[in-house]
Amino acid sequence: MKSREAPTGSLYDILRHFCSSTAYVEYSTTVETQKLIFIIFVNFCTVRYTVFMESFSDILRGRFGEDEPFFLFEIAAEFPNTPRISLFNKINSALSEGSIDRFGRGVYYIPRNSILGKVPLLPFKVIKKKYLSSQDEVFGYVSGLNLVNEAGVSPQVPATLEITTNNASKRIRQIEPFGGWRKITLRTPRTKVTKENVDALRLLDLITYVPLEALSDLELENLSRLSSSVDKQILMKCARYYPAKTSKQLLSHGEVRFGNNQSR
Repeated sequence: MKSREAPTGSLYDILRHFCSSTAYVEYSTTVETQKLIFIIFVNFCTVRYTVFMESFSDILRGRFGEDEPFFLFEIAAEFPNTPRISLFNKINSALSEGSIDRFGRGVYYIPRNSILGKVPLLPFKVIKKKYLSSQDEVFGYVSGLNLVNEAGVSPQVPATLEITTNNASKRIRQIEPFGGWRKITLRTPRTKVTKENVDALRLLDLITYVPLEALSDLELENLSRLSSSVDKQILMKCARYYPAKTSKQLLSHGEVRFGNNQSR
């Protein structure tokens, strides 16, 4: 009888041939041999899966780094040729492996490890990337009482968060609070927020809503320090989008130097 040649090709092809319904019996004359082939095959597939998952997680780590939020659409952009179902399978497998964590719906991050274990992602990092800035692009700023406190014009620490952002879908919108804030409010800006005008818009917000005559000397000094970093030409250009009382405040309070004359 003519002897059958052993299969050739890659290790994966050979193992798949051996474990097929016919070849598995044909080449495996003993139960021990069958078990050995099966164990080799399982280990080989495990190695392939591990390499695949390391590759997926490493791509995300290389793109976003650790302890930084990234969104589902950003993951999809890194794998443009991967079907949506396969992409979700990859994400779920990475979550099960612990190589990535989910912050909330559609928001993920690579956890950073410390001696106490995994470090949770700071909620404000998600707020910042969604509504304030990402890389070199600026599209929003903290406003309202939060801005007043941040600028050192008031010691009051609000329990709510207000943000003025290009990414607000309505003039005023409440979103589901998280990160310890009781309420989070999004507002559309009077004019588009950019990296160049964001400081001017912050200053104009303060001048519009804070009664300057009620400020202490220290608070006026803090406001003056903030205004010194604002280009005066940009400040005057943005002031056109604010009510008349804002321009009046700019002109009537000479003790506060609003804006500088150097173009950046």
